[in-house]
Amino acid sequence: MAYLQREAKAVTPAIDTEQLFNITLGDSAMVREIADAVMEDTSTHVALLAKAAAESDFERCAAVAHSAKGSCGNVGAAAMAELFQNAERAARKGDASLCTGMLLEFTIELERMRIALDELSQY
Repeated sequence: MAYLQREAKAVTPAIDTEQLFNITLGDSAMVREIADAVMEDTSTHVALLAKAAAESDFERCAAVAHSAKGSCGNVGAAAMAELFQNAERAARKGDASLCTGMLLEFTIELERMRIALDELSQY
């Protein structure tokens, strides 16, 4: 099942560009500003999640994942939002190994987001 979920994520765009352009009303400068903020915030959230998971601080893991899930969802980063949702669930169950085991997936998805957002800035 996990293999099928990863395959499904691979075809999900890292960023829903239509959603991003809708929230910025097509303002390319605002798209770039939001893109930079999203990458910085998401990278910070992944680092905070990794630290909290390593310390078995499940409450902090859940809080960080919940916050990041919403932020990513708002800008159309659905695959990343789903990863944070899964991390939040794992934290609420007290499963630090699942949270830390997801770090590679977070790293891969961050790179997909970076590439997608860099491509957007070329317009």
